[in-house]
Amino acid sequence: MPAGAVAGPAGAVGGMAAIQGRIAHIQQISRRFDALTGTQPAAPLGRGKADFATTLAAAESGAGLFGSGAIVDATPAELADLAGRQPEETAWAVDLLGRLGMPKTHENVRAIVAWQLAEGTRAAFNPLAVNRDHPGATDFNSHGVKNYPSYEAGMQETVEGFHNGRYDHILAALAAANDARAVGNAVANSPWGTGQGLLRVLDAGRV
Repeated sequence: MPAGAVAGPAGAVGGMAAIQGRIAHIQQISRRFDALTGTQPAAPLGRGKADFATTLAAAESGAGLFGSGAIVDATPAELADLAGRQPEETAWAVDLLGRLGMPKTHENVRAIVAWQLAEGTRAAFNPLAVNRDHPGATDFNSHGVKNYPSYEAGMQETVEGFHNGRYDHILAALAAANDARAVGNAVANSPWGTGQGLLRVLDAGRV
């Protein structure tokens, strides 16, 4: 048995709690998408005909069915192309999308890589220049952008920042998963602070 593995009923209970927590998280995202698109809540994270079990499985894998078409993750070749130019940014983008429950398509990864380049920040473990407080965090600049004490701390605050109710259109663009510029437009029309930067990175052909 691998180190740290839990056997027996306790492990089963812990696993069920994790699944229930994941379902609650997806339902929370779904309610916001429903408000934006006018869809019924039968297909969390989606706009079409996928049932709950299908959508849950899709969200867990970072891909899914939305509308009438299948959303497919970026191929290894596509990821290798992006990583060849921006390796750290590509790896972080894939991780972020997975934790958000969003498809890891080429356009989504490209958008998140471009967003990091647009921010261009040296803030520790904080490539999107988040200003959320966290134990052990310090101010990077006068705008409240934080230096986070660890990778996990920065990722946690970034993910939670997306779900504070002000960035639903960015999440909707990521859920559509087919247009990095749509993500850029959503960011530009949000209070995040990046403005047109993501779009300028795309226009410059940097990713």
